Amino acid sequence: CVASVPLLSGGSAERYGRGSPVTYALRDGETVTVRPLWPRVAVFCRNARRTRRRGRRSFWGRAASRASRCSGESVPMRERIQKILSARGVASRRAAEELIRQGRVTVDGVPCALGASAEPDCRTIAVDGVPIPPPPEHVYLMLYKPRGYITTLSDERGRRTAASLVDCGTRVYPVGRLDYDSEGLLLFTNDGALADRLMHPRREISKVYEVTARGPLDGAAERLRHPLVLDGYRIRPPEVEQTAPGRFLITIHEGRNRQIRRMCAAAGLEVLRLRRIAEGPLQLGTLAPGAWRPLTEAELAALRQETEGGDPV
Repeated sequence: CVASVPLLSGGSAERYGRGSPVTYALRDGETVTVRPLWPRVAVFCRNARRTRRRGRRSFWGRAASRASRCSGESVPMRERIQKILSARGVASRRAAEELIRQGRVTVDGVPCALGASAEPDCRTIAVDGVPIPPPPEHVYLMLYKPRGYITTLSDERGRRTAASLVDCGTRVYPVGRLDYDSEGLLLFTNDGALADRLMHPRREISKVYEVTARGPLDGAAERLRHPLVLDGYRIRPPEVEQTAPGRFLITIHEGRNRQIRRMCAAAGLEVLRLRRIAEGPLQLGTLAPGAWRPLTEAELAALRQETEGGDPV
């Protein structure tokens, strides 16, 4: 069973054994005993309000989620209202936050506050009294990003965006990034779960780049394979193959900021051209710069297989 303890944030929790009832000591000296939803009970006291401010699920929210997974029941997931509006194509997150501040967004007829969350499939969310559209079908496509485009959805400096090249009738966003001066394969989707799995470091999705560089080329491949620390993180040794003088195929499994260029700089090389030709099971192939195409069923199946194995933690 679940007990609601109003003064939980001011008390303390003690564990009396695996799966045993737990006693909470309240401020006025009284106690209340509850039986945990799962054997492990965490101490959850003064950090309750701080945890909620950080947007994490509460103690009882995590408990209910784990209990539902054990019982096979599905529990609706709560999401921030601005995230829901963005996913439904109503507005960007920043614009959605402004709509909420103006009091134009309601949940079940009640104006919501900034930072509020809801179960999108169980609540009626409306903007100016008009219910938001249902979730769009998931779209997966591949773009050949040319040089001179950035991968953000908008740019305050007015630079061209890769998203402007994709006109598929549905709001999609890039998975990962390619530098302004880099080119090649860039995946777009509106499937947030798949995008998160692809970008999570635990997945170690391989990315293959064609690199043209100049500088001292003798022993360059070996220097590129040398372990390197970037942003305080020791990257995995890349796979490097020199295909011609000044040309390399480099495979990495992380996505640190400007990783290939920084690796080349550490090896004494200047990058002249950087092109991503593969990501996981996806191959750029003969796609022309600036062109895009939907993923095939076989590509999508291979991509899902690459990212399966449970949610990252």
